[in-house]
Amino acid sequence: MINTAYKKRSKRYYMLDRKDITNVRGIITSGEVMDELGLTNCGFERFVYQNKDYHGCYLVEVDEDEESSKFKEYKFFELNASRCPSRWYVTCDGRFYRLYIRSGKKHELMPYLHHGIWTVRIGGFDEVSAARVYARYFMDLHDGEYVLLKSNNWDVNKIEIVDRQKYITENNRQAFGKAIGLYEDGQLVKQWPSTRAASSDLYISRQTVSDICRSRYKKKMYDLRYI
Repeated sequence: MINTAYKKRSKRYYMLDRKDITNVRGIITSGEVMDELGLTNCGFERFVYQNKDYHGCYLVEVDEDEESSKFKEYKFFELNASRCPSRWYVTCDGRFYRLYIRSGKKHELMPYLHHGIWTVRIGGFDEVSAARVYARYFMDLHDGEYVLLKSNNWDVNKIEIVDRQKYITENNRQAFGKAIGLYEDGQLVKQWPSTRAASSDLYISRQTVSDICRSRYKKKMYDLRYI
């Protein structure tokens, strides 16, 4: 009995950021959570099952055989919905699949491009960056780093990890340093030397100018393009 109770309290759980589940903020044991929140074993199981908030995180159990499956596949998300409990996995060769816990069936998930980002669904309308999930488990991704995959095909060999600040600086230099053109009926009617100048003249933010030029709006207040 003591041994069973010890095993229950020593189970490890990933702390996945609720705003970005690819961000593993730490690993904690069930015993630590129970002691902090004053929960019993049954109360803790309900807490995890209902995906309740723990310091801004989801708690997802670490697989017992994780070490043996290292560099092969990892569980990166779990949904304990009573209707259809499922787990999502990523493999070392860049495949994603959903495991239906009750039936044991697997459903392959193909990453797709969404606004220039390779994306994978994790149930309903929720989406995560496929490249970031892969890099988190197989490329030693750290906080403060960005993940890039500039390719028309899903290819994990082309995933790059770059410093966040350097990426932002370079991206802003490229985006805000380009000349901007205002078009009407397909004809260039005005131009500015930079995003900053265009945003000031049009009374909109630089980010809005950049988003319009990158076709991130279905309906645009202006027809702005990089020239």
